[in-house]
Amino acid sequence: MDQYSKERIDRLLARYLAGECTMAERQEVAEWIGASEANSQYFDRFAAIWTAASSRQRDYMPDVESGWQKVKSRMQDTAKGSAGKNIEMLQSRRSILKIWWKVAAVLVAAVGLTTMIWQLTDQPEEVMITHLRSTAQPVSDTLSDGTLIDLNKQSSLEFPAVFPSDIREVSLSGEAFFEVAEDTSRPFIIRTKGAEIRVVGTAFNVSAYPANELVEVTVQSGTVQMTAGDAGTEVLTAGIKGIYQKKDKKIRKMANNNPGFLFWKGRTLVFKKTKIDKVVEILNDLYAVEIDIKTEALKSCQLSATFKDESIDNILDIISMTFDLTITRNNRKIELTGDGC
Repeated sequence: MDQYSKERIDRLLARYLAGECTMAERQEVAEWIGASEANSQYFDRFAAIWTAASSRQRDYMPDVESGWQKVKSRMQDTAKGSAGKNIEMLQSRRSILKIWWKVAAVLVAAVGLTTMIWQLTDQPEEVMITHLRSTAQPVSDTLSDGTLIDLNKQSSLEFPAVFPSDIREVSLSGEAFFEVAEDTSRPFIIRTKGAEIRVVGTAFNVSAYPANELVEVTVQSGTVQMTAGDAGTEVLTAGIKGIYQKKDKKIRKMANNNPGFLFWKGRTLVFKKTKIDKVVEILNDLYAVEIDIKTEALKSCQLSATFKDESIDNILDIISMTFDLTITRNNRKIELTGDGC
């Protein structure tokens, strides 16, 4: 099961579903779930069995070791169960296994041992954690503070159903666009693998897929604070992009010259006096085509246009009419020729 031992991930998932994970552990779980479809399906089965266990009566005295063995046995029995849904919202309560159970972990670093101690409590605090996940298509959601979230495909976001009074924290694995509701008394913090983003109220995009060597933050409006361990902290403003390189442990700031950075969100492209060679570079990346400019004079021509949910053929036809170009198509390979501007 990747780099995790089965016993370790089972116990980590148990803490997660009981609402007892730290933010770092919840981020670890989110990244593990998003790492593969097999992990995602395993989590779905584990959560279903865990939730079913909560239906026992309150006055039942549990045999914890026996119950734990039964959960693991049922996990094995359902290993060939149905595949997970494309979009899943999974919620867990601190009292999910037993409305009066409390979970604690005792970590013995010297031997790497984690011991789960189950105790009784009469009035447990209720904590609701929500896990928003996308697979083949982006999804959207609104958080309890009014923050709007657009989650790109193959991404996951974890957040409390209701934010506490002093801070708003979420964990992201993948890519998402945030329109953060302004609240100066509660900073909004996004934790990713390698970097942390802190804001009060702004709109920005975060790309932090676990398999990528880069964490990218692109600010559309407002101000964002990007922090990454030894790399320190950088303040990003509208139109600026921050890139954290995990390998070099450095944050670089630069102007965002990519009008297609939110193409995944609304399939909208906005070009403002963009040179044709840059337009072609963006179209090749977004539409998985190979456009080649055969006339050198065309590369310096500038395009100002907005395309909303247009096919690559329609976009090329408009460019062709604008600059009087000739388009030669050969499957995904396309050549542009003309006299220039």
